[in-house]
Amino acid sequence: MKYVKSTDAFPMESRTVDGHSRRARTITCDQCGFGAHLLENSAGSLPPDVVAKKFIARGWKVSGSRICPRCQAGKKPMSPAARRAAFCAINDVERKPPENNVMSAAPAVRIATAEERRRIREALEDHYDEDAGRYRSSFSDKALAAKLDVPLKWVADLRDACGYGPDRSEATDQRNAEIETLKLEIAKLQADLIERFDELERRCNKLQNTGAR
Repeated sequence: MKYVKSTDAFPMESRTVDGHSRRARTITCDQCGFGAHLLENSAGSLPPDVVAKKFIARGWKVSGSRICPRCQAGKKPMSPAARRAAFCAINDVERKPPENNVMSAAPAVRIATAEERRRIREALEDHYDEDAGRYRSSFSDKALAAKLDVPLKWVADLRDACGYGPDRSEATDQRNAEIETLKLEIAKLQADLIERFDELERRCNKLQNTGAR
């Protein structure tokens, strides 16, 4: 399917937010057809260059073709549902409920706001050691989520999306290293005991054989 790019730089549309109508500037990816929007807070319309800078800050390519962050990353296509979920998390796209659905829909999963994602990113910068590829001290995705009072999945998804390493900590690595050291000591002790046992058994057998003559 081909997607036709609008002749407007960033088309305007009306969106309902918390029961109020808000103006929004939109952008559509020329490669996958995915769209995102930017709510306008000012009384007047934002200049196109300001809108462009805001979309660029979200990872969009706006010069020439409009390319979304995922297409720029060259990632393989996902299913429509999975692709929309991933894109919503990055670009604040509203999740629209299915129309004419006679079945009871499950409660919509809340998407992190821009402010909540900013707080998570700042916390990751403070507590994640990128050089070591782990959290500092005893921090983890779970600890960070508890500190910020946000869902664990938000922290894990943003850590992965921002290119941080795995969910491991300095304290965990130190504990694992200590466990490995103890295991080596136990193995050495076992070997020493076996060697000592064999030596005593040989001496005992020798004495028994000598007495039997």
